Amino acid sequence: MKFPKQNIPEERKTEEWHKDCLEAVLQNHKGSNKFTQERIKDYENYLLVHGQFDSKQFKYVTDMYGITAPARLVNYPIIMPKIDLLVGEVVSQPLRWSVNVINKNAIRRKNEKKVQMAAEVLLRPHRREIEKVLGSEIKDQEVGQEIPEDIESFQNMKFRDAVEEQVHVGLQYIAQKQKLKSLFKRGFYDLAITGKEFYRVIVKNGDPYVERIDPRTVIYDIDSDKETLQDCKYAGIDNWYTVNEIVDRFHLEGSVVDELEELEKMETDQIMQFNSSYDAYMTSESRALKIRVVEIEWKSLKTIKYKVSPNKYDEEIDYYKMVKDDYIPKEGEKVVKRVINDIRYCIQVGHKIVLKYGRKPNIIRFEDNYANCKLSFFGVIRNAFNQSTLSIVDSLKNIQLLYNIVNYHIELALARSGGKALVYDVAQKPKGMKLNDVLYHLKNSGLAVINTNEEGMQTRSFNQFQQVDLTLSQSVGQLINLKVMLEQTADQLTGITASRAGITKSSDAVGVNERSVMQSTLITAPLFDIHYELIGDVLNSSANLFRYCWADSDRMINIFGDMGIEVFKWKKTSALDEIGLFVENSAKELSKKQSMFSMMDRMASAGSLDPLSTMKALNAESAVEVEKILTDGIKVMQEKEQANQESMQQIESQKNEIEAQKMQVPIEVAKINSETDIRVAEMKINADQGKLDQEQEFQSDGQSVAQQNELDKMMLQNSNEEDKQAMQQGSPEGEGV
Repeated sequence: MKFPKQNIPEERKTEEWHKDCLEAVLQNHKGSNKFTQERIKDYENYLLVHGQFDSKQFKYVTDMYGITAPARLVNYPIIMPKIDLLVGEVVSQPLRWSVNVINKNAIRRKNEKKVQMAAEVLLRPHRREIEKVLGSEIKDQEVGQEIPEDIESFQNMKFRDAVEEQVHVGLQYIAQKQKLKSLFKRGFYDLAITGKEFYRVIVKNGDPYVERIDPRTVIYDIDSDKETLQDCKYAGIDNWYTVNEIVDRFHLEGSVVDELEELEKMETDQIMQFNSSYDAYMTSESRALKIRVVEIEWKSLKTIKYKVSPNKYDEEIDYYKMVKDDYIPKEGEKVVKRVINDIRYCIQVGHKIVLKYGRKPNIIRFEDNYANCKLSFFGVIRNAFNQSTLSIVDSLKNIQLLYNIVNYHIELALARSGGKALVYDVAQKPKGMKLNDVLYHLKNSGLAVINTNEEGMQTRSFNQFQQVDLTLSQSVGQLINLKVMLEQTADQLTGITASRAGITKSSDAVGVNERSVMQSTLITAPLFDIHYELIGDVLNSSANLFRYCWADSDRMINIFGDMGIEVFKWKKTSALDEIGLFVENSAKELSKKQSMFSMMDRMASAGSLDPLSTMKALNAESAVEVEKILTDGIKVMQEKEQANQESMQQIESQKNEIEAQKMQVPIEVAKINSETDIRVAEMKINADQGKLDQEQEFQSDGQSVAQQNELDKMMLQNSNEEDKQAMQQGSPEGEGV
């Protein structure tokens, strides 16, 4: 392709220069047979999946002998259900991504903040002691998120910087506002049908805006051997619109609208004379004028001048200041030139009307490689090994046509089929007998009466064949087998098997179906990978446009439903950060969830998972969320089981105590009885002993009294004897006194 010279001063890049660049692209594609064939194939693929095809393609089947056959050739779709199955897997999973800053300064800032948070954790106990002394509370420094008590768990925590948090919330906002999930679903249809998927990221109404582009309208650098559109030299939209559509799309007014209306008033012959260089106009069956509109972007070159001066902050590194292209250096000044990539664009309507042109606004560059820049167009051209793609529809196109032919022949055989018919020569009918009478005797009497002696019957041959069989022949069974073979071949070519679609045979074992689904997932995994890689590039470009759209402005974003909003101010300094965004593959996510659900069923049947956790897991959107719910559910069941075990142990212990108490009662009763008997015996013994003691004491007292009486008696006797003796001895003497 002969592009006009790109590395020229800015003042020479006029409207005419932009127009020449655009026409160079159109001239290149006009003479490209491969590009034309690829576009025709894309149109046929879209028509085929919707059941629309040219009946002339099947004329060799339907009109073999110049007579229309008693059957219709219709479409029996076997392609669309397979595509719908893949799209269903995309739709069934949420759109999830992870945001990270990837430039060196942002990573260093993030690590510094993480160290600051770790220091806050370490200093917290000392601050608590100071609080006790001071008698007042010292609050933790606000460092972006809550500081955990456990320093080890904090080190394993995924830390999200403020810029990353803002980008995450901003992406949620545009995803809800622009319904990106539905947009990307439509793009996946494009990828499955044509092998191409294209988007454009622009600024619209102050927000990043993602636009899906029909692959049939995209022109790009066909010579590129890479699958991504971002690496192409140029890309654009080449489509046909009516005058009203052009005015609405580009918000036109004034003389441009008048010029377009003048084109509408021209005759067809006058309009077609402008199609000499390339087709710029066409008329439809309703004679409505269709005008070709081309929006093209390409990578141009630009020379930048820098004035070099000493750096007062670092003598080893010079200070570079960008100057204008026409800057003339003064004596002693050093000026260097650098050639960088630059993005130019041009929009042309018809054969000469240029609506807009110039440098692409909001070109995203980064300090690591300032010369690098990308187009606004993003896309993939799958399997572009020899400048042509191979999509799912391309793989199944011939099978779809043959499948329709087989079903046509089955319908044709059914239309021609009937019962068995009797061949009867009416010349054999006896004279005077009606044909109805002959049929009556055939059915009731079982006889067909003829008279061979009648005139003319001797030389005639009789009943060359008796019946005609119009029932279905064995060819129908062969056609049905061929139909099944085509369905199996379609499964093998695409890898989308019946097991994956939920269609199983009663004879298939569980392991066979599981392996079939797993192998089918592996075959289609590359299709999902390039789809989500493209989505990541689109969202990444949208995130990098936030700095241009929302810098230093307060944003109030509703992403939490009717009762919650997110309010923040987008910092202009975020323009220095390079965002790296990664989208999760929903096919892998779905496979993980299915495995977890199978495990969950087994756990629920075994009673190791509570019903509430099961319901929460079924409503979860991601495998990570399912894992967390199941983990919490298992912990709850373990705690319940442990509590039940402790309760059972306590109940068993109480039961044993009661049994022991029951066994202890007879012993206590016997003990009490024995103690009572012993006490009674002791009391009896004590009573007897007391009685005996009393008797002994009484006897002893009686003896003592008797002895005392005897003693007293003896003493009295002795005293009396002494008195007598004394009297006897003292009488004479007494007398003498």
